[in-house]
Amino acid sequence: MRAMSIGWIVFLVALGSAYLLFVRDPDKQVVVSPDGFFRFSAMTAPSIPRMSVDRTEGGPSTARLSPIYSVTPSIGLPASARVSLKSDLAPSGVVLARFWEEVGAWEPLPTRHLLDRFSADLQGDEAWTGSFALIKSVSVDSPPKEQLMLETLLAEAPENAVSGEVFMAYSLAPDDFVLIPSYKKVLSCEENTAALPGLVLQTNTLVQNVTIGERSFSGAYSLIARWHVGEAGCASGLVLATP
Repeated sequence: MRAMSIGWIVFLVALGSAYLLFVRDPDKQVVVSPDGFFRFSAMTAPSIPRMSVDRTEGGPSTARLSPIYSVTPSIGLPASARVSLKSDLAPSGVVLARFWEEVGAWEPLPTRHLLDRFSADLQGDEAWTGSFALIKSVSVDSPPKEQLMLETLLAEAPENAVSGEVFMAYSLAPDDFVLIPSYKKVLSCEENTAALPGLVLQTNTLVQNVTIGERSFSGAYSLIARWHVGEAGCASGLVLATP
C-alpha cells in the first residue's frame, strides 16, 4: 500500500511538471531580448498580437545607464505586466524607467532589485508596452522660476479644459527628458464636469542650469500638461488640488 501511494505521488508530480512545461497559458506572453538580459511578461488576451523586443544603444542621454529595450507593438494591456533587466550595476541610485511617448520623457518606475536583476510591475493604466532602460535616480531641485512656468502654462490651457495633470521633467542632453517623480500637479473643475475622449498636450520648456544635489549642470526644465477637455470647460476655472 505504501509503495502504491508513493507511486501515485510520483505520477502526479510528473503530470504537473509536464503541464507546466508543455501547456502554455494562452493569455500570457513572455518576450526576451536577443542578448538575454531583458524580459517582458504580460497577461494579455487572444486579440493582442504577438509581442517582440529589440535592443538599441541610443544616443546622448540625461540619465540612462543601459541600452534601450523596446517592446512592440505599442499597446495597452488588459491586465498586469512585469519587466526585468539583468545588470551588474550596484542597485543604489538605479531604477528601471519607461519612455512615456505621450509626454516625451522617461518615467522612473518603482523598482526592486534581487541578485543581478532589476524588475518592476506595471498595473492598471500603467500596463503598457514601450521602451525601457535603467537610469540614474537622483534628487533634482525645481527651477527658481517654477511658479512662473506653471502660471504661464495654466494661462495657456485650453478654454474647455475640465481637468489636467502637470508634470516636470529635466534634461542634461538634447531632447532627452526625465520626469521628476516628486512633481505632479492635479487640476480640476470645482463642479463635476464630464470630459470628452482624448487629451490635449501642452509644454513649457525653460533652458536653465539644472541643480542635482549641490551641483549645477547645463540643461533644461520642461513642464508638461495633459488636459482633459469637455464641451464647455469649467464654469469657475480650474482649481489646483490640495496635495
